Amino acid sequence: MTKIRVSTVLNSVNDGITKFEGIGILKDKKIIFFENNIKVIIAFDSNNLTVNRVSDEYTILLQFENSLTKEGNYDIKCVSIQIPIKTSTSVLKILDNTIHVEYELELGGVSNGKFIYDIDYEVV
Repeated sequence: MTKIRVSTVLNSVNDGITKFEGIGILKDKKIIFFENNIKVIIAFDSNNLTVNRVSDEYTILLQFENSLTKEGNYDIKCVSIQIPIKTSTSVLKILDNTIHVEYELELGGVSNGKFIYDIDYEVV
């Protein structure tokens, strides 16, 4: 388990830019950190990326693989509703200390637009 500094930038056509900087851990190709009381687990290998966001109210699972559409889930805990998510990945680059993904998101059959998500991390 290695302590890391994490920086993320999510750019959405509809919602603009959301940035986060904080401290997390890197363990077995997983980056784990808390973003405003939301536990974020980012698992990756050379071709795949999984982003899991867990709070008291919901869990979101997003999966990415270059040039493919993958299924995920949005679980709203208080009302026991699960909404299917599809991510269509156009670009996925996983390099040393940086991950870049460009994708389109579909939530419950409705397009939510295009997104760019950049994750940078370094050992502290």
